[in-house]
Amino acid sequence: MTDQKKVLGISLVTALSIATGSPLLAADKKTAAEIGAEYAANVPKVMDGKKYPGLHHTTAIPTNFPLPKYPNHVISTNFVNSVKGTPVASLGIVTTDPPKTVFSWYQNQCQGSGWSASLPPQNALTAKEKSGDLYRMSAFKNSQQLTISCSKLKSGHTAVGITWVLESKK
Repeated sequence: MTDQKKVLGISLVTALSIATGSPLLAADKKTAAEIGAEYAANVPKVMDGKKYPGLHHTTAIPTNFPLPKYPNHVISTNFVNSVKGTPVASLGIVTTDPPKTVFSWYQNQCQGSGWSASLPPQNALTAKEKSGDLYRMSAFKNSQQLTISCSKLKSGHTAVGITWVLESKK
């Protein structure tokens, strides 16, 4: 399976889970990257509105996405957004840079754009995080939430997943 398919799978699973309110990611002990990689094996090469109603897929990143695309050594990009229901968008990138480098760049982008970011507590880190193969954080700004992860793939490349959600006002 190609890295591009893995990232598309991560993006699709995340967007579907959030848009449909599915507990898939929360209930399973696997990471979004692991679930996405497994799911990507079944993702068709081209998404269409008939196959996945309510979702739009492109390799172009909209100019209004809250964070810019990582600028260095990018191999592929995928972008999925909801067109119905909860406003949600997911950006997937594959780069040859190490996860820590990419993650640090996104931390700086969040800080410079006024996002309030938080890392998982030390006692909640997974083995992949402790080894430096996975970095993740959440960020909040007004009624928006970002979830960012940078994960080392078996190919040695880094998969970046950024999910944006507009939280509903209750």
